[in-house]
Amino acid sequence: MTGKETMEFRVIDSMKRFEEGSFGVMEPVTEEVILPETLSADGDVLVIVPGLAFDGKGHRIGFGAGYYDRFIKMMNAAGVKYTTVGVFYEWQRHDAIPVSDHDVAVDVIVTEEGIYKQ
Repeated sequence: MTGKETMEFRVIDSMKRFEEGSFGVMEPVTEEVILPETLSADGDVLVIVPGLAFDGKGHRIGFGAGYYDRFIKMMNAAGVKYTTVGVFYEWQRHDAIPVSDHDVAVDVIVTEEGIYKQ
């Protein structure tokens, strides 16, 4: 993230090239930024989405800034096919998460105990 109102999509070429960024989220250390409109239209894009809590429908509570929701909507507008994966601990699971009109559910949730697909 850049500290702006939008998020940048960056290429990850090594799991060792991350550093702690905004909100304590690990971010790739690279200068290679990709714009949503230049991403693959064949479904090969994976977006890993962090959060504080989730439910069985793919809804999540993020960090309150809406970066991921806006970024996913930008990819939709650009016609990008992608899969979103929320990564959580099982203790972060709740029966229901409050949802607003601007919230975007993730496709898959992964915890240490299982994989939940929507």
